[in-house]
Amino acid sequence: MAEDKNNTHYFLDLSADEDERLKLGQLVILDHMEKAVWAPLDLSVPGLRILDSATASGVWLQDLKASLPASSNHTYIGTDITPIYFVKTASPDLTLQVQSMKQPWPTEWQGTFDLRGEGRSEAKGTIANMMHLLKPGGWMQLVESDHSVVQGPALQSMFELLCDKFKVMDTGPDYAPQLEDWFKELGMVNIGCRIFDVPLGANNPNEEMKAKSTRCFFLATNGMAQAAQSVPTSFAPHDLGQLASRVEEELATQGGCTGCTAFGASGRSRYNWSSAG
Repeated sequence: MAEDKNNTHYFLDLSADEDERLKLGQLVILDHMEKAVWAPLDLSVPGLRILDSATASGVWLQDLKASLPASSNHTYIGTDITPIYFVKTASPDLTLQVQSMKQPWPTEWQGTFDLRGEGRSEAKGTIANMMHLLKPGGWMQLVESDHSVVQGPALQSMFELLCDKFKVMDTGPDYAPQLEDWFKELGMVNIGCRIFDVPLGANNPNEEMKAKSTRCFFLATNGMAQAAQSVPTSFAPHDLGQLASRVEEELATQGGCTGCTAFGASGRSRYNWSSAG
């Protein structure tokens, strides 16, 4: 979840609904992407160090860990601006730590990671700072939702509310289409991207994912609408109160797709690549 401009808390604070939404979002996207890592990193090499910032409960790291043999012996580190969603029974090879992406990273982490994976709502400057965390030849993979094109009036309204939310957090809603250019401008090489149009609601051929994607977007919209009661938005209170139900009905009956386009980009730091020979 993206952080606010003061780097102090989630826009959506701790609740059972938000915890459910985080898990559902990961499940729906991973189901369509088929695997957590598209960067061409050999995950069979033992002892890799893998970082996930804006990790929430560390669900992406947990899913990746579960997909690999126990003998992998990798180290998984997740960071976020608050520990409210950190799992209490993390395994010894999974560390969750409070750390803002906008603040300086620990000096001892510089040049130590084989993969910086996943990611949400990260601007060019944040990506530049994280590049220094990679080992020579290390990879960075970012997956961002692209909400610039949506289907249906309810999802369009949800996107407009999302834009209002991003303004409050002093961030942007359009990072996904810019990621590949940012990688190039930052001197990354061996850059690749895959655009996944995740089918939502009635558009998803999997009955389980049909229901779970609808539920995920209902929870997301409902949470944003509740939080928006106390911050400036372009919506009237009455419209905010009806928005989540409108999104739920639209997805259940018509479906959607482009409202949740996951964009992945991976690359190696030019400096690190040269150093690796």
